[in-house]
Amino acid sequence: MRSLPALLSLSLAVLASAPRVVSATPTYPGDVQTALSLGYTPPCSLCHPGATGTGTATSAFALAMKSNGLVPLDDPTVASALTALESKKIDSDCDGTPDVEQIKAGRDPSTGVFIDGSGKTAPIDKGCTGMSSSGGSFTGLPAYGCGAPQARLAAGPTSWQGAAGIAALVGLGLARRRRRR
Repeated sequence: MRSLPALLSLSLAVLASAPRVVSATPTYPGDVQTALSLGYTPPCSLCHPGATGTGTATSAFALAMKSNGLVPLDDPTVASALTALESKKIDSDCDGTPDVEQIKAGRDPSTGVFIDGSGKTAPIDKGCTGMSSSGGSFTGLPAYGCGAPQARLAAGPTSWQGAAGIAALVGLGLARRRRRR
């Protein structure tokens, strides 16, 4: 019986440390439009390449926003994260134009594609390699975009956290089953 309280404590600790699962926030496109005084509403694909839903805000721009204060389901953090990106001149696609400037110009800061409904074609994205023209490394790698270390771009829980949570739940079930006998 002493193992049951220990198992419960361990289960709660693992579950409390796991990241929260949230879904897309439908007000964010309008929040971006308002914060940047845009004449268009950005599409959900600005943050969600492909489909929207839980865990799909994976574009370079979305990761930059999250790293600069964007909190799921918290509308005021959209404006503050955009302000942080603008002050730091974050350039998620490494094309030489900061993210906020690209959005104001009607372009997706992760891809350079026009998202304002104008039908214009995007310029060729030269991107970045993390190397200077002389072949040496930059002194400071970009925090986001193609030149960023992959560790900075990792999103979501690590695989062991999910496995630990499942193991804890199975352990709880087995403990309850033994107790009933």
